[in-house]
Amino acid sequence: KATNDFIDVHHVAFLLDVYQNPVIQQVCHNREVETSNDHHAVSTLIQFVFRSAVRNGEPIKLYLPSLRMRELLERWKQGEFDE
Repeated sequence: KATNDFIDVHHVAFLLDVYQNPVIQQVCHNREVETSNDHHAVSTLIQFVFRSAVRNGEPIKLYLPSLRMRELLERWKQGEFDE
């Protein structure tokens, strides 16, 4: 559920390195449904970021300590996840 509770926040920290739940991944695999840890992670990150002031077109400061998540964000910015 989307929320506007953080729409005025200009400093955000995303401290997770996100992976899919292995049980859900296995169920999808057993049903021949393709999943991707990278797509799941970047989706979670972008949803988090867009709950901040960036939703109003305002600049934010993002602290993203995970190298993997920073690389995924960069790949997303380059359009790699467009489908």
